Amino acid sequence: MATSMGQPVRAEPNDLYSARTVFKITPTGTLATLYDFCSQGSYPNCTDGAWPMAGLVQAANGDLYGTTSNGGATSVGTVFKITPGAR
Repeated sequence: MATSMGQPVRAEPNDLYSARTVFKITPTGTLATLYDFCSQGSYPNCTDGAWPMAGLVQAANGDLYGTTSNGGATSVGTVFKITPGAR
């Protein structure tokens, strides 16, 4: 599975995560939305970021990191962290 904005990353325990709306798909097919970008403000003033362009990267501790190409304090993008299982 892929999205138009970045490739999903397979994280433990074999769940898939993707970065436009950050979501997870379990091996059994359960879909869960973890975060919707531009939920703080309205475009183009999305303080939490908008338009993630790259895939997610998983750190050794299991957290997922990514970037957005728009939004944030200066409207030039953000770096974000998602902790799987936190929602």
